Amino acid sequence: MSRDLVVAPWGDGIGGALLDDGWLLDWVAVPADGTVQPGAIHLARVAQTRPELGLAFVALEGGAEASLELGAAPPRQGDTLLVQIAAAARAGKPARASARPALAGQYVVLRHGTPALRLPATMGEGEAERFGALRDAVPEGLSASLRSAASGANPKRVREELVALAQLWMRISRDADTRRTPSLLHAPAAAMRAAMPLLRARPRRVLAADRRILHALATGRVEATCADAPGAALFDQHDVATQLASAETAVVPLTDGGSLSVETTRALTAIDVDGGSDGDAGRVNRGAVREIARQIRLRDLRGTIVVDFLRTGEASRRVVADALAAAVAIDRRRVGLLGWTRGGLYEMRRSDELDDR
Repeated sequence: MSRDLVVAPWGDGIGGALLDDGWLLDWVAVPADGTVQPGAIHLARVAQTRPELGLAFVALEGGAEASLELGAAPPRQGDTLLVQIAAAARAGKPARASARPALAGQYVVLRHGTPALRLPATMGEGEAERFGALRDAVPEGLSASLRSAASGANPKRVREELVALAQLWMRISRDADTRRTPSLLHAPAAAMRAAMPLLRARPRRVLAADRRILHALATGRVEATCADAPGAALFDQHDVATQLASAETAVVPLTDGGSLSVETTRALTAIDVDGGSDGDAGRVNRGAVREIARQIRLRDLRGTIVVDFLRTGEASRRVVADALAAAVAIDRRRVGLLGWTRGGLYEMRRSDELDDR
């Protein structure tokens, strides 16, 4: 594996490019202002409740607003809540917030709850024993979950991150007790917001365009190397802009022949696989899987996605389903693979929220 994560200035913000031998696998671009971006934690005021929609709307610092799903004990207008932005505003909809804030690092997710250390199901028995010693580092009133990226990591580095996140949580809690409402209590640096979702893919190295970005990543305990190159030049070296342009076209050619047609409607996104002159439907389908997963990430598609693969036998369809599961495993968002429909289409659903597993 030769995956690199490049973090550099992009427009008025920061971009993160996940590359595999120069091939753009994923891309995140974030604004410099993280006030209403995923990860930001606010002391918010409930502006109104809409039980018929199952939502409350909360006022944030600076006049921004976010929607919040009503739980079993819905808040009342005027209540003060600690909330975290889960999804940025898009398509005319306000940002979406959660009433269960969490601090996510490269290896650990920390949230309020019964003190516990939860290990990923993918972690082997030997590793589970090694990381079990971290239980004494979980503060009272907090629950820690190790992410899948912790597998194979140095337990010392994981412990250091856990301690740093706990200290940050305590600072946020103190501020929540003393600040006016509404107030911004925590917003991750732009470099961290661009890099963190892509670390899920476990890049071989992280390259920062300049010392400022390097410092921001180091503050978030991300090990990086400074490339000392202007942002545009660093991205130009890897033809990032050219590769991003492929995510703006309706038809995407496949390297081994055939093409994909991508069409997004209000209800769903439809992807059609065209075999062209290639008569081997199974081979075309297998070759399309990696590009489908890539286009989903580059276009940052959300909601229901339906793929019309070329018609094949049952054995070939199982191979395609397994390959697709492997291809979306590095996705920064949660992807639910719903399987084949009765009509022979493959259905999946990509979440708005980042995957913290």
